[in-house]
Amino acid sequence: MWTLRRADELSGGMPLGQWLERIPVLASTDLAHQRCARCKASIETGSFDVDASLFVSDNDQPAGLVLVTTSAEVAHLELVAVRTDLQRQGLATTLVQGALSALRRKGMKIVHTGTVSSRELQAVGLLTSLAFVGEGLGSLRMRRSLRGDLPIAEAPAGYHLRSLRVGEEAAWVELRNLCFPEDGHWQLDHFRQELSEADCFALDRILVATRQDRLVGTTIAWEAAYAGNPDGRPQGLIHWVGVDPEDRGVGLGKALNTMALGQLAERGYAEAWLNTSRNRVAAVGLYESLGFEVYRELDRYKLTL
Repeated sequence: MWTLRRADELSGGMPLGQWLERIPVLASTDLAHQRCARCKASIETGSFDVDASLFVSDNDQPAGLVLVTTSAEVAHLELVAVRTDLQRQGLATTLVQGALSALRRKGMKIVHTGTVSSRELQAVGLLTSLAFVGEGLGSLRMRRSLRGDLPIAEAPAGYHLRSLRVGEEAAWVELRNLCFPEDGHWQLDHFRQELSEADCFALDRILVATRQDRLVGTTIAWEAAYAGNPDGRPQGLIHWVGVDPEDRGVGLGKALNTMALGQLAERGYAEAWLNTSRNRVAAVGLYESLGFEVYRELDRYKLTL
């Protein structure tokens, strides 16, 4: 039988920051790193809810915790963590149920979680078992192997594919702004900050499609060091795939992507990854036709109390 305690009921005098560090939170993903950082900040500033944030000890050692923040009538389930040797014994369920009971007593109406990956099977199972409902965020991460045969697509008639050339950076920024107006307006300084100052930068990684010497499409054969990669090496990344609205529908996206896949393979990457949105139906269909599979999808969960 587990005894749930509030922070002010803990014995031993251990600071809460150290308490969190004593529980090996599975921080092997970028999402887990973000959760841990938010929780450490909440503990340092004392901004967590003292009634609904609960702690469990085992033999006077930290065993598990649930950290909750609140605002108005809405609560946020920030983190549920259980010591590795005590997992699969119902402790996580007990912690969350205790937090929910405290929130009901406080008159809270809604509980939200942060972002949860579809690959976090234990978290998804826990939340759904407690009647939380997933709200899809539409964010997809996809990947495919670069071993073996890769897809090939020629440039459509009237178009030419090549790497970006010195002096074309400003024109590329204009194209990027045209293709991605929803992602903020770039200046040339953004190109330097986001691309040319990166450790992996090489101008020939930036691939473009031209029509009558005008840049009309682009993608980047980039790399990313996502947390959790087994060998610790960066993965190949298909980055910033965009085509001028006037030139869409002729196959430029496919041609640019296959060119990027070939370059990533030549650079020695074992896999190619990309990030996209479930709402970009045509783009997702293209990536699937090129052999990409969904690695994970992001959701946020909600419970009405």
